Amino acid sequence: MTLHQVCSSEELAEGQHRLISHHKGEIGVVRYNGRLVAIRNRCPHAGAQLLLKRVTPTTVATCPHQIELGYEDGVFTCPWHHWEFDLRDGTCLADPRLKLEKFPVEETDGKILVEIPD
Repeated sequence: MTLHQVCSSEELAEGQHRLISHHKGEIGVVRYNGRLVAIRNRCPHAGAQLLLKRVTPTTVATCPHQIELGYEDGVFTCPWHHWEFDLRDGTCLADPRLKLEKFPVEETDGKILVEIPD
């Protein structure tokens, strides 16, 4: 595993993301609700780039004709088929067998660093 600098802390404001290219693919880091999440920028369903859209909360049906705000921690939404992936653990809401590939990310000394396997 190797640490790669993504950007400085001040370059990644709340709700924004940054991408880095790596020989294993494009890695995206998002700051949402004060936390950092790093993922491979690829939908495991059909391969679309997930970070073409912003991370947002989503709604869930609680009973017929009623919805509530759900997953306030946010979801990544695939721009092709609109499948949603839970920001917390990367699980697909439509098919829990699918998960995003996540990477450890840290903020140290004013830098945002992601750990990527060699």
